[in-house]
Amino acid sequence: MIHKLKCLLHLMLLSISATSLAQVAVGAPPSDAEIRTLLSKRISDLSGGEKKVGIIVGLINPSGTRIISEGYIDENGLRKPDGNTVFEIASVTKVFSGLLLAQMVQKGEIDLNTPVSNYLPKDVKLPQQNGKQITMLDLATHTSGLAFMPDVAIENSKGLYDYLASCKLNTEIGKTWDYSNTGYWLMSEIISKKTGIPFEDAMSKEILSSLQLTSTGFKLSPSMRANLAVGLDASLQKAPMMVDVPNYKLMPAAGLLYSSVNDLLKVLTISMGIKRNALSPAIEVSLSRSRPISDKKKQALGWIILDEGVDQFIYHDGISAGYAGCIMYNPKKQIGVVVLSNQATDISDLAHHLLDSTFPLATPKLVKQTQLKLEPSKLSNYEGKFQTADGEVFTVSKKGESLQLESPPDWGLPVLAIHPESETKFFMKELPMKVIFNQEAGKIESIVIYPPRRNDGISAKRVR
Repeated sequence: MIHKLKCLLHLMLLSISATSLAQVAVGAPPSDAEIRTLLSKRISDLSGGEKKVGIIVGLINPSGTRIISEGYIDENGLRKPDGNTVFEIASVTKVFSGLLLAQMVQKGEIDLNTPVSNYLPKDVKLPQQNGKQITMLDLATHTSGLAFMPDVAIENSKGLYDYLASCKLNTEIGKTWDYSNTGYWLMSEIISKKTGIPFEDAMSKEILSSLQLTSTGFKLSPSMRANLAVGLDASLQKAPMMVDVPNYKLMPAAGLLYSSVNDLLKVLTISMGIKRNALSPAIEVSLSRSRPISDKKKQALGWIILDEGVDQFIYHDGISAGYAGCIMYNPKKQIGVVVLSNQATDISDLAHHLLDSTFPLATPKLVKQTQLKLEPSKLSNYEGKFQTADGEVFTVSKKGESLQLESPPDWGLPVLAIHPESETKFFMKELPMKVIFNQEAGKIESIVIYPPRRNDGISAKRVR
């Protein structure tokens, strides 16, 4: 149960959409005016009328591209998004990481069926199951069994190797899809060792340069920084960048790229075969090897492939602390879409809907809680360590005149402030996540954590 809830939480932070798609037919994309109406409605739902949220859409087919945007991308309501506006693209990064791996496979530098251990120093120990070893294909298709995130804080590559030497696998190697940032982290370490340069440099040399992407990278160039949208959390407050979040900052392959609609449309141009370049064979490799996610979904190298009747959708999406994005195309209809937003709420349904008008749109709402003022002297009563039945520990501590919650490391969350709406009910501003404190004889004895998209909570008893 805990593991499933963590995966749901991941949908709010560096995630892929878990939306179950109904079998539908694909029609022509809406007109610019219709798209603006959709975007205005979504922005109104997300912003409550504040001029902070912006969404931009790029559509592509063999005839050309269209870019439509609405809203604002700064806290003062002065800047509007355009094709060069830069966003964190979170787990959409995995499309690029999978392509870099596919390029090395296509060149004969990496074999997908080779055990990962063959590419690492001999003193690095990896988990095995009955003699079965993790392969590169397992890492790329999220079937390695490695956890979504490590359950310890890690400072460098050695720390990752130390963790891998003693970690337990969640699922059987090569059999079950189980989304793993840890797996992509390890994959980036191997790519770095094979190329002899940092993963980020290999990505720039082999992929970004070949695609002629000028607004995509792991670091913000001066022009990218000038065009950067201000990322907002669920309550419209400025969000931390993912490069500042522990553990995440060490795993660029999992979700640390910045990009723009113009650049992502270039990716679709080659991916859809509208144009060919030196990476076209690698793109074919990236889609040729896959493992099942469900009856209709497959995980390829980076891309997710969804088969719906006669139609196929190839896509990836992601959400960071302050941004959301989705890139998707239908290879049969030769239509593609990019949707980017500067607010951490899933907008993947918009991308689906723009390629298929019968796909239902979500109805998100901006939730604003009223914060209660508690006496600072009472805050120490809430402090403590709380353990779940599965052994995971949440730590509540006082910082200044407020409380903060530290989740287990494998939840992949930074330490976040929790705010009281009553003496027992607390909420987070960054995520739709709540904490309920239970008292017995005037003392806090347990808590219940309510992650996003769940009505049932996770109970944890005070252990210290």
